[in-house]
Amino acid sequence: MNNFFGVLLLLAGLPLVAQTDLSGLVNVYGILQSQSNCPPTIWVSDGTVFAPGMAILIIQMGNATIDTDNSNRFGNITDLNGSGRYEYNRIRGISGNELELENSLLHTYTPQRTQVVGSRIYSSATVTETLRPQPWNGTTGGVLFVECTDRLTLNADVDASGAGCRGGEAVVYDNISCSVLTFNRAYSYATGNWRGAPKGEGIAPFVSGAEVGRGPQANGGGGGNNHNSGGG
Repeated sequence: MNNFFGVLLLLAGLPLVAQTDLSGLVNVYGILQSQSNCPPTIWVSDGTVFAPGMAILIIQMGNATIDTDNSNRFGNITDLNGSGRYEYNRIRGISGNELELENSLLHTYTPQRTQVVGSRIYSSATVTETLRPQPWNGTTGGVLFVECTDRLTLNADVDASGAGCRGGEAVVYDNISCSVLTFNRAYSYATGNWRGAPKGEGIAPFVSGAEVGRGPQANGGGGGNNHNSGGG
């Protein structure tokens, strides 16, 4: 299920970079490790990809909890736990993996499940070839973020399609014990169980022992079951 992605274009702030042609990948990405508000500071997985004066988007990609009952309730969201929460800031200075920010943080974010997306700040920019985000890799990506203070001209597409949450991996099981009538209708099974296919990613972490089967993974799609399967 490839539908968890974002595109954010900001037209505000102070000019730092003059007229620029934009194409391809324009963002840098890091994983949030921790945060503090005295002074406003965040720690990321790799501070070398960021730069002072850069605009950043802090966004929690997922930490929702779901109903894990092996019934038609499986996958219902019980608490978002801040999933989808985000805010804008700017980098004042950098020391190693420590980013000092210009403004205090508005929210508390879950480490390892929150990414920091960086963008240079442009005065005027023209999209000359398709802009795309880094594809989601399980911790970062899937979000495209650009800030312009004056004018952004779109002479090409801004496209994040297919860059979001990943669908369940296709698997082939050998020596399975199925018959003409196979009643494998459960909503979850453990990884490796031939009775169900892997679920797609969503805003909730996978539940140990319930990674496959037809129950949804919050907003991620459920996997197929070996029950009333179609003919070949």
